[in-house]
Amino acid sequence: PTNGGVTAARCPTCGAELRLNLDGTCAHCRASVTNGAVDWIVASVEDAPFVGYPNDSSLAVAAPSVGQGIAALRAADPAFSPDAFRERVRTAFLALQDAWCKQNLDAGRAFLSPGAYFTWRAQLETLAAEGRRNVMEQSTVQRIEPILITHGRVYDDITVRISAAAADFEVDRDNRIVFGDRTV
Repeated sequence: PTNGGVTAARCPTCGAELRLNLDGTCAHCRASVTNGAVDWIVASVEDAPFVGYPNDSSLAVAAPSVGQGIAALRAADPAFSPDAFRERVRTAFLALQDAWCKQNLDAGRAFLSPGAYFTWRAQLETLAAEGRRNVMEQSTVQRIEPILITHGRVYDDITVRISAAAADFEVDRDNRIVFGDRTV
C-alpha cells in the first residue's frame, strides 16, 4: 500500500476508507480486495534457511587486541587511517554536543542511531517543557582511545573511549544557572 504498512487504510479500487465485508469485499464498492486481484496479498509464509552466509560463520569477530583489530581493518581496507578515524570521532562528538546544547538534533542526526535519536529528543523535550536547557562551554577533547574493534563481513565496529572536558550546566528561561557551574 502507498501509505505503508501491511494493510492499506483505503480501498485500492475506490479509495474509500477500507472496511471489509465478511467475504473480503470493500463495504463501499464491493470490489474483492483480499484475493490479490487489485492489490498484493500474502498467500503463505514458509520457513527458509538464511542463505547469505554459511551457517558455521559469524558476521563479525572482535579482535583480541586493538592493534590486531587495526591490522585487520587495514588488511581489508588499505586506506583506513586511525588518525582520520579519530578526527571523525572528534567531529561527531563535538557536533553532538553542539546539537544537544542548541536543542536541535538535526546537525548531529547522522551520528545518532534511531534509538539514541529518539531518546535524546525525548530528553530535550523534557528539558524544554521544564524551561531549562543544557549549556557546555569550552568543550575540548583530550583523548580518543579505541578500546574494542570488531571486523566483520557486513560492518566494522570501533568502540572508543572519549576523554573530554567542558563547563557543563543548565540554565532556566532567564539564563540563570540552575544546575552545574561554569567551571571546566
